[in-house]
Amino acid sequence: MLLRGRLLGEDRASTVEVLGGKISRIDRGGPEAGALGDESLIIAPAFIDVQVNGVAGRNVNAANVTAEEIGAIPHHLHGSGTAMFCPTLTTGSAEQMTRSLKAIA
Repeated sequence: MLLRGRLLGEDRASTVEVLGGKISRIDRGGPEAGALGDESLIIAPAFIDVQVNGVAGRNVNAANVTAEEIGAIPHHLHGSGTAMFCPTLTTGSAEQMTRSLKAIA
């Protein structure tokens, strides 16, 4: 896959080749045939979400939360470009917060 856009922090557009889910080449020259995007787009590293209470029906604060439930969260976040996240608790009883912390650990 070829992507065309400005790399974060750069003024000129580049073409980025992605093979097997990894960047294989960056060409800072002119546009290449078949590249998706244009000079108006910005190509940036993945997102880091610093507050995730849950996603896709998985709740970090659920009464029956398990390590498996927490472990399934990255799968859903990666699809939207989030590479790392911080599971975040909301205020609850000491028992509930302890269960959630154990599941996260």
